Amino acid sequence: QVIEQTYLDVLGRKATEGDIEHYTKEAYSGKSATFIREEIIMSPECKAAIIKIFQDILGRNPTTKQLNRARRLLAGGKTLTHIKLKLQKLK
Repeated sequence: QVIEQTYLDVLGRKATEGDIEHYTKEAYSGKSATFIREEIIMSPECKAAIIKIFQDILGRNPTTKQLNRARRLLAGGKTLTHIKLKLQKLK
């Protein structure tokens, strides 16, 4: 369930059976939930999701600093929805 929630929070989508199987194996091998969340946050898919939010709301890509800030927010437990709301306030 942690993996499924992480996918919703960080990628904005449901985890596939393959995703769940992969990260369940990682958890059983000793990887912490925090490590798994950070691994997902550093994925190309998460980067693309963050970029899409910036493009949709601000009409541009995030700077490297903004991308890293968004990743830190996600690592701290925030969600893509939180990031969207923060950007909408800046608009």
